[in-house]
Amino acid sequence: ALKILAEKAGVALRQQPAGQSNRRQRLFEVMSAATGFYHAVLDHKAGEQAKDYLKERGLVPKTIRQFEIGYAPMQWDILQQALTKKGFTVEELEAAGLIGRTSSGKLFDRFRGRIMFPIRDARGRVVAFGGRIAPWAETGNEGKYINSPETALYEKRVIVYNLDAAKQVLRKGEPCVVVEGYMDVVMLVQAGIENVVATSGTAFTEGHVKQLQRYTDTLHFAFDADSAGMKAAIAATQAALLAGMNVATIELPAG
Repeated sequence: ALKILAEKAGVALRQQPAGQSNRRQRLFEVMSAATGFYHAVLDHKAGEQAKDYLKERGLVPKTIRQFEIGYAPMQWDILQQALTKKGFTVEELEAAGLIGRTSSGKLFDRFRGRIMFPIRDARGRVVAFGGRIAPWAETGNEGKYINSPETALYEKRVIVYNLDAAKQVLRKGEPCVVVEGYMDVVMLVQAGIENVVATSGTAFTEGHVKQLQRYTDTLHFAFDADSAGMKAAIAATQAALLAGMNVATIELPAG
């Protein structure tokens, strides 16, 4: 709270060691640079298929820009090369969860052949990514979606996707619609429903409830109309009720 107020007032806080504060700021900067890189790929030949895919899914250019959706090409080190040229170190890329290491120590881009959804904290700063495997990159051996690993910026059990934008509507008394995935959020916002969030592909937790309680006391769960969606809705409802929230379930027709 002090940090938020200090930033608004233009006051410098000194309660944190300079090295630690600077390192955290560098991680925010590297995540911002990665967001810009993935988004820009859509306007190059390497992103043509991805851009067409998003169009086929019903997304319009304005929505793609609004959420800064991007594409990670099927290359092992393209992001690493691009960001090190901008002055970021390998250690910073690794700390941000953007690259990983093999057992032999070889570096690789964590996201390859995936539609990229930047995940922001409640203040609108990119802290992680959700990556959906592109149909042309599927082999059957990878997960449909993967998220960034937990880092100094990203705690999966706390971060709520799109809360940075939805909170403005929630503060006006609207109930919060909770859906399962990134694309669900994006399509609803495009349709004019702005009071919508998702839980970054993880189970709905006490940490998510606490984040949402800052802005609303009413949750409407709209999960997929399949057995997995029903189980998730039941578990999420229990977590929300235990926290004293008002809860409703939006039932979608099968399929």
